[in-house]
Amino acid sequence: MTTAHEDRLSKKSDTPLFPVALTLLFAALELVNILHHAMWRDELYVWALCRHCHSISELLYLKRYDGHPDAWYLLVYLLTRFTGNPFAMQLLHLVIASATAYVLAAYAPFSRLQKIFLVFGYFFFYEYATISRIYGLSILWVFCYCAVFRSGPKKNYLLLGLLLALLPQASIYALILAVALALGIVAEVALAVGQRAGWREERWPVAGAAAMLGASVVVSVLRMRTPPDSGYLTGWFFSLNRERLLDALGMMWNSFVPIPTLSAHFWNTNIVPAVPLAAILSVVVLAISILYFVRQPMVMTTYLAGLGALFLFKYVKVMGDVRHDGHAFILFLACLWLGREWPESEGATRVARAMAAWFAPQRAATFYALLVLQLAAAGIASAISYRVPFSQAQATVEYLRANHLDKMFIVADRDYPLISVAAYLDREVYYPRGDRMGSYVIWDRARLYDPREPILRIAREKAFLEQQDVLLILNYPLQGADPRVRTLAFFTGSIVGDEDYRS
Repeated sequence: MTTAHEDRLSKKSDTPLFPVALTLLFAALELVNILHHAMWRDELYVWALCRHCHSISELLYLKRYDGHPDAWYLLVYLLTRFTGNPFAMQLLHLVIASATAYVLAAYAPFSRLQKIFLVFGYFFFYEYATISRIYGLSILWVFCYCAVFRSGPKKNYLLLGLLLALLPQASIYALILAVALALGIVAEVALAVGQRAGWREERWPVAGAAAMLGASVVVSVLRMRTPPDSGYLTGWFFSLNRERLLDALGMMWNSFVPIPTLSAHFWNTNIVPAVPLAAILSVVVLAISILYFVRQPMVMTTYLAGLGALFLFKYVKVMGDVRHDGHAFILFLACLWLGREWPESEGATRVARAMAAWFAPQRAATFYALLVLQLAAAGIASAISYRVPFSQAQATVEYLRANHLDKMFIVADRDYPLISVAAYLDREVYYPRGDRMGSYVIWDRARLYDPREPILRIAREKAFLEQQDVLLILNYPLQGADPRVRTLAFFTGSIVGDEDYRS
């Protein structure tokens, strides 16, 4: 149960003006972040793909190599029917992030100060807001679910089912969270023996919600399956490996304490770089987080099921980065929120009751400490991003246009870092890896093979075939000298690192 002090603080924030004011402040400050953010390949790939597809069916066919569900792609596709400026995608993402901030400010059972810290924390203000990716949608839907949820058999099951069904269409991590949240309801039914009659009365809405979620999971899994000739994340890792296990265990520390190193290349780094130490600290973070739910078996079911699935997917498939690990923290917040609806169990063991009683005085302080750390991480990320370009793609394209070079035949290597340049140019370039033209990359096996000839020879051959000078853009130093080749410009010092270019 919540303390009287926490309840009092939560009620103070339930004024009509506070959520609106906090959301407007968030949107204004986040717009500053976005205006100083040069998008990188993972963002611009989606834009370029959607921009150059002529129909939704073509989009769904071409994205089959990506390994992601369709929701974000469909939204961006609709946007590209009205504009060719990729900044529009950033504005769309700003709307989604601001909506998440509003839901938190208006409905979350946290104090006013906690809400402020939350919306300006690392994940909400930077990772899932400044960077326009698939994850913003899933975070919004998770917290909409929490806002609608009520304990007991009398729930709006169809609305809850719809929100859960939306989640698997965002990402594999959102699918995991959807299943974990659904398991919480299953645990509630199993444990609330005295309310069985009420549950039976709601069996048809429950069946409808379950059908929606089940169908969505199936569709999501089918859409994430890649073709046999895919060259993108094709392997699975089922062997026991100590180094990989320790790396995967670091998920909790990266998610709860995402404070990066103080360097230009801060992104996806952590102040604790040593893998064994991060794994040990993760176990400590996990133990502390469990103490919040030790007397709430329904919440504990959701939390441990979700964390277990996130950890397992990290180990066997995608080790991932901070943006992937961050879903563990999102799950923690959702469980805190749901925990205000689910009462503490009177049938808890004596050990559980003793642990809960011991932790109660530290509960609020520990949560505030986490929020302060997240706030510090957001400040570091935003401050560095204000001074250092995330990618040099935008600067490169501005140089090309200013010098009337943007219409030349362009040879771009390597392909994946040059997606950003092609997208900002809004045109096709030639990718030697895969031997094809494109404004985006097809993630098949053909692009995995290095060209047999040196890149300069390929560029000269293209110049001969096209009967014109060609522009060669690389993200690595050019080896060898050629009197017929003139270096025009270097663009270095990006946060991403491999999106530095030379032409």
